[in-house]
Amino acid sequence: MEDTNFIKIIEDKLKILKHRVISITGGGGKTSLMFALGRYSAEKTFTLLTTTTKIFPPHDDESHFIVIAKPDELLKKFELMEPLPRMITATKERSGEKLSGYTPEDIAEIISGNSVGRAIIEADGSRGLSLKAYEDWEPPVPSYTDCQFILMGADIFNETLSSANVFRFDIIKNKFSIQTGEYLSFVNCAAMLSNKDEYLKNSPESAFRILFINKCDLLTDEMLDEISEKLPPLLKGYDAMIMGSVKLDKIYKIKNLVR
Repeated sequence: MEDTNFIKIIEDKLKILKHRVISITGGGGKTSLMFALGRYSAEKTFTLLTTTTKIFPPHDDESHFIVIAKPDELLKKFELMEPLPRMITATKERSGEKLSGYTPEDIAEIISGNSVGRAIIEADGSRGLSLKAYEDWEPPVPSYTDCQFILMGADIFNETLSSANVFRFDIIKNKFSIQTGEYLSFVNCAAMLSNKDEYLKNSPESAFRILFINKCDLLTDEMLDEISEKLPPLLKGYDAMIMGSVKLDKIYKIKNLVR
């Protein structure tokens, strides 16, 4: 499947831009996906990019306008900006090398006015790893999310599992009886992705849920076909599955699913 913009392919197939609040969780490319979605969304409407966790400051080619402000200050800045840029990345404060975001309640306040046409929210952290387990307090997914991208990295199918590629590997190891050095089976993968205490935790039931398997450029055609055939029948709670590469701006497969 070829195109000049992988987000355009997703929009053409799944009509994601009918949703006003898009949250991104999981691991393996959330921030890059957020900026790609934001740039495409900004062609249509003023788009706010933000987080309920922490992100590294974007590069200029990812997001030109960065605002660090409390919610009430941010709203005032919106009023003073004339005209508004098409896209802004906003966070509450700087914390070391990262930018700390807002609470879901903060974001609800920010988008309650008419200025923001769409909000795209990174609502999870994984320290850059492609698979993760969840603590009690996470992920902070806003309850008003109407579309959720749930990410995992395709490289997890090529490597044996360990703390080097799984965030909080000890939790997954104990919960799913997986040992260090094992490969991830499709059954265990689907069990994690479909679990309401893991990847579907805090996901609004009404949200359109998309499993996005990123980094598919690292897989062979045979492995891509095998995942596409064997994983979807095992999944529960998803409306669509995408296999792609944010880095290469490429979509390999898109499948509609039945919850």
